[in-house]
Amino acid sequence: MQQKEMAYPPGMELHGSKWRIKKRVPLDLRKKYPQYYPSPFKYLYTNESDKRKAAVEGWSWLSELEAEFQRVRETGSPYKINLPDEDAELIIRKVIHSRLNADEEIRTSGELTDELMLARLEEAQSEAKQQEQLAISRGVLSQHIIDVAQEWLFAHGYDLPVESPEFRQFALRLSRRLSEATRIAESRHKGEWIDTPPLPEKSTVQKAPLLSEVVEHFISKQRDDVPMYKKYRPALGLFLEFTGDKPFRKPWT
Repeated sequence: MQQKEMAYPPGMELHGSKWRIKKRVPLDLRKKYPQYYPSPFKYLYTNESDKRKAAVEGWSWLSELEAEFQRVRETGSPYKINLPDEDAELIIRKVIHSRLNADEEIRTSGELTDELMLARLEEAQSEAKQQEQLAISRGVLSQHIIDVAQEWLFAHGYDLPVESPEFRQFALRLSRRLSEATRIAESRHKGEWIDTPPLPEKSTVQKAPLLSEVVEHFISKQRDDVPMYKKYRPALGLFLEFTGDKPFRKPWT
């Protein structure tokens, strides 16, 4: 029995040697929010030449994009204003990885044989330590810590007002964890090596499949040697554009 291919995301295409996903922005959003969607299409440029790996990444991106479209319709903004604890933890772990990975790279590059570079690194670490201690001991957030928190939150789709309790809680939590990273960097500086923690990944939660997944699953089950086969994709593609890519609550058989 011939094994059927996995369901690939709609709009998946090769861009050079890597795969990308092309998604049309709903017309109602383009007309009402041109500041967010100046182009009729959104693209995900994967760094994958493996089609199956790119497909996994693509399905996740399409799911997040549909959630964004719905959020814009409901709130007028593509950015999230409520930060779940698991997302806060994921972002903080990414910050720590980035900080320690940069520290590791400069220590292994040979640049610290330059006394000036060494002095700059020590000065930066001392300043960071003072800011983190101030946040931990007195709850005072430096502009640098605020900027770091905003930058990483914004990169993950969150736009929390700086004056909000939620932003302050996140920034203080970040400060405490950054102080742990600073201690690791100080240990390295003394010749006591500690590995950089791996880049964290968001755990996948089993969710209802999107309608586009159902469509791809349906197409993958059809015979490609019959005339009707060529009509499925354009017809179902128009159907998806009309209805939107919503979760499909009834599983296919």
